[in-house]
Amino acid sequence: KKRFIGAGFSQSRTPRSSAQLTESGYRRIPAAPRPATMGNTCCGMREMTSTKNVTLGGGALWNQDVVIPFGIKESIKEIPIGTVCCFDNKSKKKTLIKQMASADIGYTASKMADDFMPRIGVVMDSNGYVSPIHLGSSSALHAHDLECISLISKEENTYVATSSLGVTHVFQLNYSTAGCFNYGILTADHISQGQLPVPPEESTVLGSLNQCNIEATAVFKDSLGVTRMFWCGRGGLRTGRSWTMQAPFMPVTGRVEETMIDHGYFANVTSQPKWRVCTAIVIEVEAHQTHFYFASVYDGTKDGYELDLTGDQQSIHNKRAFKSVIAKTSYPLGITSILATLHGVKIEALMKVENAMGKVTHLVLGSDDEDLGSLLGVMDVHKPMNTTFV
Repeated sequence: KKRFIGAGFSQSRTPRSSAQLTESGYRRIPAAPRPATMGNTCCGMREMTSTKNVTLGGGALWNQDVVIPFGIKESIKEIPIGTVCCFDNKSKKKTLIKQMASADIGYTASKMADDFMPRIGVVMDSNGYVSPIHLGSSSALHAHDLECISLISKEENTYVATSSLGVTHVFQLNYSTAGCFNYGILTADHISQGQLPVPPEESTVLGSLNQCNIEATAVFKDSLGVTRMFWCGRGGLRTGRSWTMQAPFMPVTGRVEETMIDHGYFANVTSQPKWRVCTAIVIEVEAHQTHFYFASVYDGTKDGYELDLTGDQQSIHNKRAFKSVIAKTSYPLGITSILATLHGVKIEALMKVENAMGKVTHLVLGSDDEDLGSLLGVMDVHKPMNTTFV
């Protein structure tokens, strides 16, 4: 489990056992020329992970007619057991006080129930079963609307979970060895809580009209060995693109170095404004290039489509309601390639699986399909047609 980075596996109901994946046959189209300011310089070395003035997701050919079915199994042996994930508590639109003031009894009850629901869990078997973590001192165990989670240090077993408002919760997972009279206990222990900056036109205040919505973050080490945080706005609905930020990350405070933020942009890879620009991201750093794997989704329930709750993610109605694209932008070449499209699911979590050489071979996909439940899948980045879900 220490080799993987999880980006917010979210679950709204009991997971179901099917979904719909499609794969595109898109050819790669170069994005706009890379700006001259790309990369930071240190000690004569060029830092190739910088996203300053860089636009991710640009230059991809979109063809929505390409649909290829995928396989469904009861279990997937490739699922990395021990993966840490976070749950999405659903009552996020208003605070409990506002719900009570508006006499919204049903929503208030839902919010109160959320306060007792788990926030963090661990994948326990190849069937996708997730065991929740309830014990420990971490602020993440009581956080509001967690969207993503990233591994910070495999040696120290430390992670950071981030909410949609950009609140960071850094914690350490500890396991007490089983003794004669007790089972071993896994706890999430508090390290720090911080706040990520957002653009001045957005707010980190819950319920504000310009409330930010961060669904994708990633912690990684750049080519110079510096621990960095990448985060971006979800985008969609009112805009054709979104913003990105990246900066050195300090786990001891849960904050980034705000004087060293790289500001960039995220293009809508589908060129369709109703799609959310980025709902999950993982970053692969190589010697001479950096790959940004990301997900973009369409939520048709915001566009008048109703879910077919008598069916699953394979229902024709649900395929129209939920759609996702998995893509990769590589720098310094500035090329975006669409790896796969999925109909019937909203992919809001990605995790990279690496081989012994540190090269990404697979992506673990997590969906948040609202009342349909959640699915867990594995995609071979070189053979997306072999993707399967549980």
